[in-house]
Amino acid sequence: MLHMRLLLFAAVLAAQPRWIQSGGPEGGFMGGLAVNARGHVFVGSDGGGMFRSTDGGETWEQINRGLTNRSSSALVAMPGGRLFAGTLGRGNFVSGDNGDTWTPINRGMDTQFVLYVFQSRNGDFWSGTFGAGVFHSTDGGSTWTQKNNGLRNLVVYFFIELSAPGAFLIGTQGGIFKTTDNGVTWMPSGLNANPVLTGTAFARIGDGIAASTNGGVFRTNDEGATWTNISPGLPSTNVFVLARDSDDTLYAATLSGGMARYTEPAGRWTAINNGLPSPSVWSLAVGPAGEVYAGTAEALARSDDRGATWRLLKRGMIATRMQTLAQAWDGAIYAGSVNNGLARSDDGGRTWTEINQGLPGRSVRVLAVNYAGHVYTGFPGVGIFRSRDQGLEWRRTNEGLPAQPNVAALLALPDSGTMLAALTNGGVYRSRDFGDSWQPSNRGLVEERASTLARGTNGDLFVFSGNRVFGSNNEGASWLGLGQPLPVPPLYLDARGPGYLLAGSRAGLYRLDAGAEDWVRVPGPEGAAISAVSRASNGDLLLATDRGLFRSAPDSPRWQLWNEGMENPFVNVVIELRDGRLALGTFGNGVFLERLD
Repeated sequence: MLHMRLLLFAAVLAAQPRWIQSGGPEGGFMGGLAVNARGHVFVGSDGGGMFRSTDGGETWEQINRGLTNRSSSALVAMPGGRLFAGTLGRGNFVSGDNGDTWTPINRGMDTQFVLYVFQSRNGDFWSGTFGAGVFHSTDGGSTWTQKNNGLRNLVVYFFIELSAPGAFLIGTQGGIFKTTDNGVTWMPSGLNANPVLTGTAFARIGDGIAASTNGGVFRTNDEGATWTNISPGLPSTNVFVLARDSDDTLYAATLSGGMARYTEPAGRWTAINNGLPSPSVWSLAVGPAGEVYAGTAEALARSDDRGATWRLLKRGMIATRMQTLAQAWDGAIYAGSVNNGLARSDDGGRTWTEINQGLPGRSVRVLAVNYAGHVYTGFPGVGIFRSRDQGLEWRRTNEGLPAQPNVAALLALPDSGTMLAALTNGGVYRSRDFGDSWQPSNRGLVEERASTLARGTNGDLFVFSGNRVFGSNNEGASWLGLGQPLPVPPLYLDARGPGYLLAGSRAGLYRLDAGAEDWVRVPGPEGAAISAVSRASNGDLLLATDRGLFRSAPDSPRWQLWNEGMENPFVNVVIELRDGRLALGTFGNGVFLERLD
């Protein structure tokens, strides 16, 4: 019978269906940003690749053909539809057709992590890299030469060209450096006594140059010989990017205080955050009509009034980094992401609605839905939040929990009001009244430190506490240790009847047979880092990994990769929906859907 099952499984894998990207959730972490002379906007995301808008950001299309890395850190838009992109993992790429196709250009570069790309007045290209310093190309990027003589720090973020030919300033993680001989030698440039200059950027201002640092904004009128602090009035001194418009207005993007604007001759800063989706801004660009674009941790925003107001631009931009998924009994799908918070879909994934009103943050890693449709999430140091109306309103439900509870996992038991919470600073807490109140439930646990909760297919409950797995057959009232310690916390626990316990972790898969003390390593897919483990209703084991989704028949050592239809197969979470489909939460591509068989 097992042999027949394996044959059928092999036949299914031979013709696996194609994954379809759902309609969202839209948004994502915005990295490289550029606007060309025609007003076309290009933005690189973290995981979703490159996006293009030809209508000022109103709608977006993904443009990743030939792009073998989906995390873009830098962009340059040149005349004639040419684009130059730097990525975090595959070096530099060039496009000659407005982003329709991309070609790698990395000959001579000994690193794949590019933080900045720059074109000088004579047409040469320069790349700043993470850990390998500066690279220079005189042939359009076909070949590169490393130029680090005199650099004391090789994490290079930004460039600006000075008045004399071959003269540049660069911002590194260890300060600002200057060259006057086209990069043959570099020397410190006066601002190196400040704290570490993480993300130093430059912009022209009047007859001078402004530089951003994590200690504010500084100005030089002598090309780097001396600097003056012009930071008073900034909403945050941790400034990452600067940009200037044609009216000589300076814009500063900070990592915690949003946006600010600086005008002369008044010489003062004004916070400009009305409508900005996030206080963390990582990229800036000014369009040909003076429109300002800000790339944030949640989405791209545009201002047409010099920053007085902002509006989101994410229609068609699906670059969200998903962390958790759940489905309610009425079919609604809930999705939690790293920076975009929670979203709900009521139409099987075609459209999504953000449901973050009343939540304390936008990083959602914990999610549970009970039989009554109540939705629960948790935040480290803040506690547990519950919604009884599909996420329209959230209320904190911490009664009985310790102060500043660090919520690592939540579990709703079926057909009852019982909830369990795993706390890294309190062990297991249980609620018998839908989360209205909580009581510690640590009897039998060695340490009051828990990170993983699971309900096995036989109804038993499991928790990882300290460094061991514990089981409960009385809804968490008491716990019994199972086996010896595991090397890392498990992401998944499952009991297949009385025979064995299966644990999936980032270190691999482990099996504990009934009556045994030692966990046995189960062969898994080679070279794949496991993000989540799940067992489907047909018994297949599903592994979410950085290489995509793997599946295996019960008790089979064979793993099959199932990535058809996914551009960036980095899967963080997988669940089975009530209609027989699987839902995948990806790193940078939102949610994908397909039927199991």
